[in-house]
Amino acid sequence: MKALILSLIAFALFNFTGLSQAAAAGPETKETVIQADSKKSAKTDGEKSSEKPSLQISSEKLALQMVEGKFDDTYKKLAPVAKKSLTKSKLKQGWNDTVQGLGKFVAVHSGSYKDYGDYKLVELVLQFEYNGVQISLSYDNKEQITGIYFSYRPIEEEAVETKDFKEVKISIGKGKYPLKAILTLPKKVKKAPVAILVPGSGTHDANETIIANKVFRDLAWGLAKQGIASIRYNERLFTYPELLTEAEFTIQTDCLNDAADAISYALSSKDVDNKRVYLIGHSLGGMMAPKIATDNPGLAGIVILAGSPRRLEDIIYDQNLNALKNTKGITEMQIQLNMTIIENMIKRVKGLKEGGTETLLGYPTSYWYSLNQIDTAELAVKLTIPIFIAQGSEDFQVYADKDYIEWQKLLKKNKNVSFKLYDGLNHLFIKSNGKKDITEYNIPGEVDAGLINDIAAWIKKKK
Repeated sequence: MKALILSLIAFALFNFTGLSQAAAAGPETKETVIQADSKKSAKTDGEKSSEKPSLQISSEKLALQMVEGKFDDTYKKLAPVAKKSLTKSKLKQGWNDTVQGLGKFVAVHSGSYKDYGDYKLVELVLQFEYNGVQISLSYDNKEQITGIYFSYRPIEEEAVETKDFKEVKISIGKGKYPLKAILTLPKKVKKAPVAILVPGSGTHDANETIIANKVFRDLAWGLAKQGIASIRYNERLFTYPELLTEAEFTIQTDCLNDAADAISYALSSKDVDNKRVYLIGHSLGGMMAPKIATDNPGLAGIVILAGSPRRLEDIIYDQNLNALKNTKGITEMQIQLNMTIIENMIKRVKGLKEGGTETLLGYPTSYWYSLNQIDTAELAVKLTIPIFIAQGSEDFQVYADKDYIEWQKLLKKNKNVSFKLYDGLNHLFIKSNGKKDITEYNIPGEVDAGLINDIAAWIKKKK
């Protein structure tokens, strides 16, 4: 049952990224491991590279065959040890699960080749209509495939200009690791109020692309049509994944620093109204909104979309329990065994001291310790700026009957807070198709116009 537990924990880890590293509101980037690489994959010493080596060219051919539904050649290239745990049908199923809902194949977008001495790594990004898919192939010295890994990798889009708004690509933050961002400006309003869009944890692009959906692009364009500017950004870890290995991973690295840099840009920009800078946080971004507002007093108000005042590990507990109960073929005894293991990890999370190097519930102890220093509920109660809290009734990752109610109980005496529950909407604030699992996001949709209208009206009232 170990593998089941790990996969469910990954699933539960909240909007913040998806099936791999998410965080308590719902997967936003599904990743599929077909055959795990050996631990040597972390080695970087002696790395070599070359342009379009033969192994990269042959890997592109295999990738294009998989796009066409042909898996024979890829399977033949598997090393004997890989064939012991991976059948051709599993390979096909993993691929089909990954590309489901992504629309038409466009092209091979990019690729890279690295020689680590005892193994080689080829990474290819394939562009589909709604998202990109990264295929990572590791080879031994006989050029046999020892590992295949599929993940989503959003493709950077060009800035857009319409009759209602224009987009400008900007850079946020100082120092060695700036953020690529998009400033969306309405054309009919000078010095418009501006919303900072803060995603969940993980490695989101500026659009907060979640399988076949682009939550933040929908929000930015919808708000711009109503006279409200916005800033959305590629998270630092999206552009600089090496930061995960250069320093301890914390909530500051994952969320808070990026948001602070975006706010700082807005407060000094000549293109927007610096006195009307708002924050819209989704999932973990919503959970952290009170902390961000406390640390950045220049904000005029915050919008919390599918966030929670509860602790992340407690949400993970609920998510795993629900996922287990909805898993076909699992017994009650197996559910209890899995939940006992998860409960023990949650107890360790709550009692963490500074330091430590283990991983609990998909995150290093450094991340959990940094979260333990933040009391979202206490910070929210103390805020005096306007707050708007929105929740979808069909959200299966943050709960309308638990998390949303907790917000209402917590802030019932605070006259600066508005609430709204949106009937029929899921965690992405898109109309639910009733699947109530991550496959719901395989179907392209758009963020509900009613939500966007309500946010725009709320911001316009706060002058």
